[in-house]
Amino acid sequence: EAAAVEERVRARKSVVDWRRRARPNMLAAIERKTDPQWQKRSSLPLSGRSWFSPLLFSFSRLRRTLEEIRK
Repeated sequence: EAAAVEERVRARKSVVDWRRRARPNMLAAIERKTDPQWQKRSSLPLSGRSWFSPLLFSFSRLRRTLEEIRK
C-alpha cells in the first residue's frame, strides 16, 4: 500500500518535472515564432504544413480507431 502511494507520488513528480523542463523550450519556440527574422525564414514550410497537419491528424485518429475495433 505505502509502496503504491510512493510510486504514484514519484510518477506525478516526474510529470511535473517534465513540464518544468518543457516550459523554457516552449517559451523559446513562442519567441522564435514572434521573431520577424525567424518568421521570414520559416514562412514557407509553415504555410505548407498548416493544411497538411489536420489531414495527418485525422489519418492517425482513423488508424487508432481501426486498431481499437480490431481488438
